[in-house]
Amino acid sequence: MIGADWVRSARFIDAEEHDNSYINGASIKRAADEHRLDVLSLSKVCIRDDPLYSTVFVWLMRGE
Repeated sequence: MIGADWVRSARFIDAEEHDNSYINGASIKRAADEHRLDVLSLSKVCIRDDPLYSTVFVWLMRGE
């Protein structure tokens, strides 16, 4: 399974009042463990000069 988690920028958080800045590598690995998935790859990509997003975590996981 391939996926991505987009973390909102401070400006977007202020505008929409939805803060998902708790998303990080550790929280993604924890969620994978809870669902018995192996994390095969996990990358953090910082996004510059975007009004909506500051970071995206791209991951590859496999079920048992």
